[in-house]
Amino acid sequence: MVYNVSSIETALSSLVGFESLEGYTLSSPLTSATFKMNSYHPLLQLSILDNVKPEGMDLDDFLQNIRKTAVTSTLNDLVTKKLAGKGIKSKLSDTIVFDSTARFTNLISNNSKFVGWSFRPVRSGNVVTKINKIALQLLEPVTDLPIYVFHSSQLDPITTRSITTTKSTSVEWVTLDTPITLKYTDQDAGGYYFIGYYQDDLISSSSETNRAIYKEHDLSVAPCGSCNKWNGTYYKEWSKFLKIDTGTFDPEVAEQLVSHEKINFGENKNYGLNFSIETTCDITDFIVNNKSLFAPTLQVRYAMELLRYLDMSPIRKNVVTDTMKNEAFTAIHGSISENNHIKVRGLSHEYRDYMEGLNLDTSYLDPICLASTSRGISWNKGGVYKY
Repeated sequence: MVYNVSSIETALSSLVGFESLEGYTLSSPLTSATFKMNSYHPLLQLSILDNVKPEGMDLDDFLQNIRKTAVTSTLNDLVTKKLAGKGIKSKLSDTIVFDSTARFTNLISNNSKFVGWSFRPVRSGNVVTKINKIALQLLEPVTDLPIYVFHSSQLDPITTRSITTTKSTSVEWVTLDTPITLKYTDQDAGGYYFIGYYQDDLISSSSETNRAIYKEHDLSVAPCGSCNKWNGTYYKEWSKFLKIDTGTFDPEVAEQLVSHEKINFGENKNYGLNFSIETTCDITDFIVNNKSLFAPTLQVRYAMELLRYLDMSPIRKNVVTDTMKNEAFTAIHGSISENNHIKVRGLSHEYRDYMEGLNLDTSYLDPICLASTSRGISWNKGGVYKY
């Protein structure tokens, strides 16, 4: 399964922190957290923790670093121990859009247009498509050709990529340093992306004679059964998750992308472009939206990591006694009587119980991401989503 570690860490970190007490002033990332750890255990006092942090490190930084460790450990356990057995799919599709090699005589006229492809993602908060490679078939190579990514809900491009090619006439695939992400909920709840280039940039990036070489192909419908069999295979792969078309619009009316008034769809030319796309199930939003469920588990883990530092840190000033060290060890691991009965239940046992007791309702995940007999999301003939 796929998830954005940074986004999840940010969300979970907001659950636990510390209050500024005992003459210590902490920063907002700690003090604004929902649950404060000062009173969670008697040893988690700022004055004690300040005396076991690494030399030269600020207490605030120390507490945030240990919190990050606790969040990462909790997330790893959550994924491996709770979600791995839920049958959540990871990669749904990995394909190029179509067999794009065109006849060298199919030259597109340069009319100072913006030319490209539209991508309409399927309605899902979990399904994410990434464009990892872009292919160009041009009469001449280009240097730093800007590829713009528009969204129908935004007036300005949401991102750009620069592409340099070395081949003339032939198709050349370029791997993007940063993939382009297409997601139903990223810009607006719906809409479509439009990816392409300005023809004037195509000329200025090489020479006045450069032109795109096109292949005529209608991406909005399934290829006929007797046509290129590979295109049928590719279409079957990506059409479950995307609606794709090609088109143009005038640069001076780019704002009309929102209303479609000036876009010429259905021209059935690829404008020398092709895309390699990977579709996956992303559980980031699922975890973030359920973050409150993880609060007790994360509190225990954060306390364990801090007490472990108290137990094992080589830096212990005089105020941190051997008794405190032993108490920290017992708090983490617990203790057993002479008759092998548990005298003190450790935080490690509580953490395990909390993790095992987490009840995550995966029904909120898109059915297409679950290993079940459900068909998940599909399209009807009018291009409308249905379940």
